[in-house]
Amino acid sequence: MLSAETAAQRDLAAIIRTLTVARLTLGDLSQHLLASYLGVSARSVREWEAGRDVPTVTHLIGWTRRVKLRLRILDEHGTQLRITVVRAEDEQWDDYELRQLTAALRARRKSQRRLAQTDLAALVGVSRASIMRWENAEGHPRTLGLLHWARILECAVGLSPMASLRSPPTSGSGDQHQDSVPPTSGA
Repeated sequence: MLSAETAAQRDLAAIIRTLTVARLTLGDLSQHLLASYLGVSARSVREWEAGRDVPTVTHLIGWTRRVKLRLRILDEHGTQLRITVVRAEDEQWDDYELRQLTAALRARRKSQRRLAQTDLAALVGVSRASIMRWENAEGHPRTLGLLHWARILECAVGLSPMASLRSPPTSGSGDQHQDSVPPTSGA
């Protein structure tokens, strides 16, 4: 059986391979351009793609957005866990995406696994306060921590295509469309 750390690293490697292929498939998204979009050096992108460094969750979300994919929480059957999360009017896209991921994991913890935050924290190897902050979107886990958290709950972090060219619903829009593409910035 793989250690939790090794399993999370393997999961991340698979995600990064898919993102790299998606970047190359676009044809006009060099490592340098992606780096500029994410606010990092081209060397950082090279290191991520080579598996020598790990992007932050925020950078991973930005990368998925740029290649028209989204990170999703998948159950043990590979089915996306769907949780309604409404985007606040002034909420940044990365924060919204992260809230969707953590809301799905929180719902999974409560409904399927029925784990207390303290028990989950012990399994993930962090404090209860960290789990509480992550679930309340007051902070975010490191990338490998997010992948490990999902595995503990018998889930996986996967990728799915963006489904539409509409913006996600905001608290004032009344639109309940879930799988949407945000407008991209000029980078």
